[in-house]
Amino acid sequence: MNNRLFYGLTALGLILFPLAIHPIGGYPGLATDILILGIGAIGLNLVLGYAGLLSYGQAMFYGVGSYVALLTVSRFFPQVHSMWLAILLAIVFVTIMALVIGLVTVRLYGIYFALLTLAFAQMFFFIVFQWRSLTRGDDGLQGITAPPLTLGPWSLDLTTTLPDLSLGPFGNLHDVHYWYPFVAIVTFLVLVFVRTLTRSQYGEVLAAIRENEERSTFVGFDPKLYKIAAFTLAGLFAGLSGALKGLYQTSTAVDSLDIDTSGNFVIFTVVGGVKTLFGPLLGTSIVMYLQNVIGARTDAWRLIEGLIFVAVIVFLPAGLLGIRQVARMPYDTDRGRGPRSYPSRLPEVVGDEPVLVVKSLSRYFGKFAAVSDVNFRVRTGELRAVIGPNGAGKTTFFNVLAGLRGASEGAIYFKGHDITRMPGPQRVALGIAKAFQTANVYPDETVFQNVRLAALAKVQGTFRPEFLRPSRRLDEVAELAHDALEMLDLASMSEVRVGDLSHGDKKRLDIAVALATQPEILMLDEPVAGMSIEEVQKTDRLIRALAKRMTVLIIEHDMDLIMGISDSITVLHQGRVLAEGTPAEIRANRLVQEVYLGGHLQDELGETTGEHSS
Repeated sequence: MNNRLFYGLTALGLILFPLAIHPIGGYPGLATDILILGIGAIGLNLVLGYAGLLSYGQAMFYGVGSYVALLTVSRFFPQVHSMWLAILLAIVFVTIMALVIGLVTVRLYGIYFALLTLAFAQMFFFIVFQWRSLTRGDDGLQGITAPPLTLGPWSLDLTTTLPDLSLGPFGNLHDVHYWYPFVAIVTFLVLVFVRTLTRSQYGEVLAAIRENEERSTFVGFDPKLYKIAAFTLAGLFAGLSGALKGLYQTSTAVDSLDIDTSGNFVIFTVVGGVKTLFGPLLGTSIVMYLQNVIGARTDAWRLIEGLIFVAVIVFLPAGLLGIRQVARMPYDTDRGRGPRSYPSRLPEVVGDEPVLVVKSLSRYFGKFAAVSDVNFRVRTGELRAVIGPNGAGKTTFFNVLAGLRGASEGAIYFKGHDITRMPGPQRVALGIAKAFQTANVYPDETVFQNVRLAALAKVQGTFRPEFLRPSRRLDEVAELAHDALEMLDLASMSEVRVGDLSHGDKKRLDIAVALATQPEILMLDEPVAGMSIEEVQKTDRLIRALAKRMTVLIIEHDMDLIMGISDSITVLHQGRVLAEGTPAEIRANRLVQEVYLGGHLQDELGETTGEHSS
């Protein structure tokens, strides 16, 4: 849907909404309440739908927002008596509050994150309840007159009604207070902002993090910062919702911070549809209609609400609007381009200077040493293989180098800089990329989008709050993605869904994703495992080509491949370096034969000693 059509239909829907619900027993005041609470549900959807975090903390932001707004007009700045000031202070206070809480909570996952947000909500409930001198305890703030809405020299009392105009079965325009058009305008702006955000660079990365956080980390994004931003925005919208609610009903109470309020926001979002723009508003409309219209006619409305919730969870887990897949953002994958960027960006590298130095590196799991006192030195442009029997610590060693696991002891130096404590995303930004043992990709995205996300990380860095910039308007990102796909011979599959690829193509795509980050060191963990003979030969040629432009570290059990392409080989056994040397030296090493092959003849280590330059 283009922007003009979206704006027009959204505005029309908001205009007609209070009239459209009249024939089924609705009324304008209910429509106003739905939009106000819907803003809070839209905020929760950013965390639950787009970031994949279930928060039970929306009520604390909502409730605190209502208290701050009413206290602003009644105690903090009564002489100013400004609605704009009340809303602004509520938003600023709650946004800072959400940012601080987010810094603590987003490091946790799943039920632990949900419980921690619930714990914070209960703490704020207790504070508001006990601070009687300010909040009046369980009596709450009552009968506080909301200030008029001022626009320059004009002032409008939002409690006044629109002109008298009968609309037949749709009621009378005179029943609508000016509060509704004001709230409708705010809701429209919120919807436009969220739609823009979810289509922006930030929204694209946030969706990728939800689908595969580990891969997103190791293309160079910092998931924690993206989640903190989403949590903070969710708090902002909840605070705005609470401020509007408090000013609208001229009162608030401590139950606005209780767990039932947080639960309602979750129900609104889940029923309407997570990861949809209008789903939270639809869910709010359904539940609020049940509470206020059906609830006035029967005490069984809770049962009806529960049945609807159960039915949605069981039969429509994505929500009522989630049954329709959102159209993907269009990306130009066929445009004409200039010369390939890889040869110029990654010239052939040779030299004797070490690009990577590892000193006495150890990694413990409890008392077990998966990697123990490893010393490792790799020259710029070298193709180094790391081999060893299963359980030798090879993958753990690579994971420590990449930052997926922390080092228990020792140090890692990249181009002379100590990166031992550096997080994985920052190592990727420096130029260290890893392709995983099992293809680690985004299965529901296209081949092009997988590689494009890695290129986006290279261009924008670990975190950039580009909330408004459409990510598809980045020519450099598209060019990097195309180059990586062409080098891996995947360009013809660019629009294929990754979940539909063969095992070999997924493995090559995983390498393409790592390659799109423009690494100086590329780590390949068993790149030909499970491949057919033809796919192994293709990958062999690929690794030889890559080794001309970057330093390559490879773990592999295919000895014919390793002996044919490696400059040097490091053998690990029980987490320690057993031997190191050229392929010929390793093949002739009797200790390696005994430990690695149980005494088999040396020709089983491979017949070739070829160099990767061929």
